[in-house]
Amino acid sequence: MRRLIRNGLLEADEGVDAVLEAFRAWDVDGDGRIDPTELERVLVLLNPSFTKTDMTKMMKAIDKNKDGSIDYEEFTDWIADKKPMKK
Repeated sequence: MRRLIRNGLLEADEGVDAVLEAFRAWDVDGDGRIDPTELERVLVLLNPSFTKTDMTKMMKAIDKNKDGSIDYEEFTDWIADKKPMKK
């Protein structure tokens, strides 16, 4: 899933702008963080077979500081594949 999202974003002419735009789109309430509900909403749109278990695993892998949400730095690190996701 990460590879699919990353490839789509980085293929855009304005790679950094595309990542920021994606983050803002995923951050529905505009608080600068993607919470589990926002993440689930996007993942189900991208792949309707995505489960809550899949979302929970993804959230744990991306949320490095374990505060329950994904900030922009965590999002960009995930997109850039700076740390492999654990299953």
